[in-house]
Amino acid sequence: MGSKWYAPLSGTLISRAVQTLVGYHRYILRVHSRACSLIEMATVPEPKRNTCSYSFHREPLTSLIELSSLVTSDHLKGFVDQYGDILTLLKMVVDPVPLQTLLQFYDPELRCFTFQDYQLAPTLEEYSILLSVPIQHQVPFLDVPKEVDFRVVARALRLGIKEVSDSWKTSGDVVGFPLKFPLRVAREEADKGN
Repeated sequence: MGSKWYAPLSGTLISRAVQTLVGYHRYILRVHSRACSLIEMATVPEPKRNTCSYSFHREPLTSLIELSSLVTSDHLKGFVDQYGDILTLLKMVVDPVPLQTLLQFYDPELRCFTFQDYQLAPTLEEYSILLSVPIQHQVPFLDVPKEVDFRVVARALRLGIKEVSDSWKTSGDVVGFPLKFPLRVAREEADKGN
């Protein structure tokens, strides 16, 4: 035997209940929308990385390898003492895939590799170790002078000033000797036994 604890629902009561439910639903949607926008504002978006592909021009090193083979053992120690162990770079096999991957993280404006949480830039000391070139007590190379003193270059190469100045060329933004000139001079000196 139970008593009816509810009264029959009238049309106005149902309509009020529906209106209240619709109002709650709208309120919940507004709260949800506001919460989503707050979450979106609080979330720092990951900066999009501009990726690009690089192609590596592989200059044939056969002429330089031939020249390095002409360096006699008695001159090799003096060369290594003065320039480090750079001749081993000629025989190194380079895989371009890791370089291409690493270049995706290179930031040219900062001149370093930028990862999510840190930046990486080799120091002069690290370059010194990698190339086996001692830099202790040396001033780093800063810039090419605007005007080249051909007398200094000619004296260093043991050539005439006219030959040096005539061989000096400009190609785009690069100024200097075309590769064939120092190769020719080196071969001539090797033929003389120097």
